[in-house]
Amino acid sequence: MTTVVRKELPLELLREIVTLVATNHGAHIFHKTLLKLCLVSKTFYNIAISFLYNEIINPKRIMIQIIPRLPNLRELSLFQAYDAAAEQVEVLGRYLLNDLCPVLSRVRSWVFRLPSKEFQHLLPGFLARHQDTLESLLVLGTVGPVDFPRTSFKGYCFPKLKRLELCCSSAYSLFHGFFPNLKEITWDFAHEVLEHEDAIHLASLVIDWVVKGQKDAKSLKSLSLIMKIDTVHFIDEISSAFPLLDSLSVDCDPPPLIGTLQMEACYRVGNLLARMPELRSFLWGDTNYQHALALYETARLIQHYGEKCPTLTECYIGASGCWTRVTGSAWVPDQPADLYKLFRDKTYPALDVLLCHLENLSSGSPAILRCIKRYRGAEAYDSDVTADLMVVIAHLGACDHVCGHDYRRMKQGSAYEERIQSILTR
Repeated sequence: MTTVVRKELPLELLREIVTLVATNHGAHIFHKTLLKLCLVSKTFYNIAISFLYNEIINPKRIMIQIIPRLPNLRELSLFQAYDAAAEQVEVLGRYLLNDLCPVLSRVRSWVFRLPSKEFQHLLPGFLARHQDTLESLLVLGTVGPVDFPRTSFKGYCFPKLKRLELCCSSAYSLFHGFFPNLKEITWDFAHEVLEHEDAIHLASLVIDWVVKGQKDAKSLKSLSLIMKIDTVHFIDEISSAFPLLDSLSVDCDPPPLIGTLQMEACYRVGNLLARMPELRSFLWGDTNYQHALALYETARLIQHYGEKCPTLTECYIGASGCWTRVTGSAWVPDQPADLYKLFRDKTYPALDVLLCHLENLSSGSPAILRCIKRYRGAEAYDSDVTADLMVVIAHLGACDHVCGHDYRRMKQGSAYEERIQSILTR
């Protein structure tokens, strides 16, 4: 549960409430607190309610007595345990769809983790009632074989919807709608039981539906796809359907490919990214394509993507971590140890570009320039010279903007101070 805390309200009190509200007894105490302290009720902008086993046996108390007393509520998350009684979901559905609809109309962001099939059939009616006010919607997965609701939203419009995260079992319920201002979407087709052919068919349908739902709008900027099937095909579809994305994330676990087909597929993705003139961030977490890539192969692949897509500034490939563009064709990994290995082995693909960049950052410092020159003339596997170059990178702050804080941490400690002083006074 997330809360907005006013200065007058002790944080300890809110923490106690958060702990208690997850039980039936806690709901009763929470209700009494709201009746006594008006200030408490105004501090809740976001609230999460869990229906765990039989602990909450009557959702009515929460939905009728508590929710209406939270005037600033803007986000509501509902979580149901996998073995919670179906009757709870039915009761919950009645209040969502009927009794509390006027009260809940002020809620702009919804998160549902209600895995029972009963809820999947309540979803279309709920969305129809709240289509005008929804700004953010997350519908997380069901359990067991997917039973698709066949009710669709032809003719319905979601004018304020900006963020959407769906599992496959909820896709059919939503993607005949019109959502002109959608900016961020996540499709999770990997965590439900779905036949391989059905997953391919559904993913293609969803892409087509989003294109139609956007019509001439070009608001969609961030897209994430989680699947268990071959990803290259869908990167192809997405790059054609949504060329103006600035963030694309594709995470998957398909059957493995081996040999030259692996590398051909990896490099083909670069040609697909070239279709996207505004793309800044690309994550491709397909370990079956990338698990066998050596560090220098990953560096070359990242460089290839950067050349094909000049706007790209962050790239995450498989298990290699996040790479950030420093300048031109020079990219660095988020782990300094990986950059050290590439420098030590002299396998960094844009070495001259990065060294020239360091020389420009040095402001003509003779000591720094001598250190860089020493590295240029050294043989591969010279650990001492490589360590000096890494210290120079930290000293110049060349990688301070890279994902994480590991490069900035290099400046900490007496070992760094001793080495940089040694370099500057030689």
